[in-house]
Amino acid sequence: AALILIFVSVSAFVYSKAGAVAEAAIEEKRSELLVNQIDDALQAMLEQAVNLRGFLLFKSDSTYGDLFNNRDRMLNAIAAAKQTAAGKTEFLGQIDAMQKAADLYFNQLAVPQSKARKETDMPIDQIVKIGVNETKGQLDGFRQASAKIKQAARDESAALSAIKADASAALNMTLLFGGIFAALAAVVLAWMLSRSIVRPIVGMTSAMGRLAGGQNDIE
Repeated sequence: AALILIFVSVSAFVYSKAGAVAEAAIEEKRSELLVNQIDDALQAMLEQAVNLRGFLLFKSDSTYGDLFNNRDRMLNAIAAAKQTAAGKTEFLGQIDAMQKAADLYFNQLAVPQSKARKETDMPIDQIVKIGVNETKGQLDGFRQASAKIKQAARDESAALSAIKADASAALNMTLLFGGIFAALAAVVLAWMLSRSIVRPIVGMTSAMGRLAGGQNDIE
């Protein structure tokens, strides 16, 4: 009964540590995915700014289209990041700050400036002033929020990696000592089993020898 209890306890410990390793690995990949999604959103946001400046200078239809394509790419990346960060308020708050800054930049600066350039003959030096005061600091705010998310996600990933390493080490040690204990237990059980079988046979052989020798009072 004691051996069974020990084996059950060891099995439960191994199961819990294996579960901890698997859970930490999943969360670590989740943090890495979030960093990639935030990077994609930041890259798309910066490319929007480049596209806007390029369109204001050259009035190229392809650059105008790229402006809106990168806007969509940025929104998709932010939406994906929100799904990845679901349940983590510290990340979701920063992602919301990123989207708020991006929306202000797009709606109050990018759209009015590109529209004025596309549909009017307003001088460029006047167009570039549209929405500047209303959107001052929004690109920097977007960068700062994205930097905070990436740093927090990397810190979380490092912590999860440490948890995974500790759990793996504990699991390996448990399996090692469990294997040694199981081997010793098998030896002991084999010895006890052999004794339980051999002793009656030896006793019977001895008794039969005495009977053969004429000793009839054997019990």
